[in-house]
Amino acid sequence: MSIPNETLPARPPTLRWHGGVDGYLEILDQRALPGKVVTLRLDTSEDAWHALRNLAVRGAPAIGLTAAYAMVLAARTIAPSSQAAMLIEHLRMQGDYLKTSRPTAVNLEWAVDQMIRTAVTERAVGVRQLQQRLLREAHDLLEQDCDICLAIGRNGIPFLKPGIGVLTHCNAGALAASDHGTALAILYEARRQNIAFHVFADETRPLENDLV
Repeated sequence: MSIPNETLPARPPTLRWHGGVDGYLEILDQRALPGKVVTLRLDTSEDAWHALRNLAVRGAPAIGLTAAYAMVLAARTIAPSSQAAMLIEHLRMQGDYLKTSRPTAVNLEWAVDQMIRTAVTERAVGVRQLQQRLLREAHDLLEQDCDICLAIGRNGIPFLKPGIGVLTHCNAGALAASDHGTALAILYEARRQNIAFHVFADETRPLENDLV
């Protein structure tokens, strides 16, 4: 569950789904930050592939969640009157395609495989209901990620002593996940509890303009 936070500045959500099975995924284009806020609308699995490949989405949890919703986008291209076997075969093909966008992204592969497992397990319900079930599964994965990140923050507080220096590396903040962040969730929780600390950010890289 998302916990309102009065001490941290407001920020756009990293990703959110609009509507039902026929809806779309909206993501925050992280390439434009911090100069401006730009969102992208993803209507197809191809849209998601390009967003993942071109680093509009960053951070392991956010990559995985984008892939999960991309599988929903892929699933809805199959006609409701089709056989479940056709939908599952299509999901496997689209899953392999999505994995090529970021071959080293473990969360992406896990999320794709989880969506396929859901389709296989519940194939008897029919294609239309299966498409709806896949959307619920993607929503569940987002909710689980939010709860896990929140738990990381709360459980990590005992390791953060007042005045401590923290070295950060790579994408671990709230924008890298559904909410709260992963490792940085501890720092967000510390801020809520008014614990003072110093942060040393040791990595930042310009985005190459020739990504395709």
